Amino acid sequence: MTGFSLGKVFIFIWKTEPQYIMHRKRLCIYPKDVQLITQKSEKTTRKLLHQMRDYFHKEPHQLVAVSEFCAYTGLKDEEVKKAIGL
Repeated sequence: MTGFSLGKVFIFIWKTEPQYIMHRKRLCIYPKDVQLITQKSEKTTRKLLHQMRDYFHKEPHQLVAVSEFCAYTGLKDEEVKKAIGL
């Protein structure tokens, strides 16, 4: 670690090896994702996700999975993941 001062501010530079970060795939789907797929408004997509939570007997705080969205809408899993960039 090296450091230098700019007046009262100290800046430290950590010398480390580059780390390779694995890109994680998320499991849940958000209203913005549903908007991209269906071309509906945010209010309509929130309503649709609420209906899915009811259908799958989920609590209001629980998330809807991409696989559940596909099962509910009848869309193919690969197509949905490609459309939302997963």
